[in-house]
Amino acid sequence: MAVSEDYVAFINERFEKIPNWAIRKMFGGVGIFREGIMFAMLSDKDKLFLRVDTSSIPDFEAKGMVQFNHKKNTKANMPYYECPLDVLENPSELRIWTDKAYSIAEEAKKKKKK
Repeated sequence: MAVSEDYVAFINERFEKIPNWAIRKMFGGVGIFREGIMFAMLSDKDKLFLRVDTSSIPDFEAKGMVQFNHKKNTKANMPYYECPLDVLENPSELRIWTDKAYSIAEEAKKKKKK
């Protein structure tokens, strides 16, 4: 099952104040990129997931959010956690969380190049 067009439209609306981002369909889901770096994704269950690292995981877990798990490989967790609904519904909070997710993704890309 793919991400619904209605959910993609909803995310487009929620992200309208976030700079330089783009959506790309990939692997049955949708990647969200900023300046060419993937920092978020939409799952086929119409959920938004943001990039995390050890510094941000506690913020997600404190709100009861779970890590993305690819349905075909239950042992292959990815460094993305579900975005809390209260964050998604608050544009200023969403900007803070997406900026942090982007910074984490950017840093991970830099480390990967080394």
